[in-house]
Amino acid sequence: QEVTVQEEQEREVANEVERQPEVQRPSRATPHTHELHPGVLKFIETGIVPLSRVASKSPFKSLMDILSQTSFHKSIEQGPWAANIITTADFARTITLRPGQTDATDNYLRPVTWIASSIRIPDTSPVLCLLSPFEVNELLPHIQRSKFVNLHMYTPKAQRQSPTFEDLTYASIPPLPGNWVDSFPSRDCLMDQVNLYAGQLFFKSHMAYQRTCGFLGI
Repeated sequence: QEVTVQEEQEREVANEVERQPEVQRPSRATPHTHELHPGVLKFIETGIVPLSRVASKSPFKSLMDILSQTSFHKSIEQGPWAANIITTADFARTITLRPGQTDATDNYLRPVTWIASSIRIPDTSPVLCLLSPFEVNELLPHIQRSKFVNLHMYTPKAQRQSPTFEDLTYASIPPLPGNWVDSFPSRDCLMDQVNLYAGQLFFKSHMAYQRTCGFLGI
């Protein structure tokens, strides 16, 4: 019996593995100060994206504008990204960059949680605009009264059993009209790109998988 106990102890010691996890945190950065641009308010009230003569001062950015400040921008093309998927400048800016600083925002991309859509204007292309939580909090009374814009809660599907929010029908403010889906035929194609940017890991259908492969050229 003594031999058996000794062998059991040896097996327990042999299976012990000493692990010392090392957490690699992103470099220290200065957070960017939140700002609500009047152009964003105009978009909420009219559903129309105001044009700016100076691109650097525009209250709206493209997805490529955000990715251009990451190490990923060298691996992707600019052309395929839809022009009617935009973000606000406040959504895009999370940290203050030093002059000439590039590839610095890899660890500071803002997650996609709120999307504003403007599809209720006749003879115009639908627009999806990614908003920051700060802007949603400030603009919520205007969004509730808006006749041209809807606010949608969104989160990328990161687990197979999780629900999908890419249909943009969950917790919409104000409530969606009955013909909303039929009036937005390009929704799925636009949301494929939003899902890709947001880091969604699962497709809702084989058709969505095929569309994404076509977009990526694979």
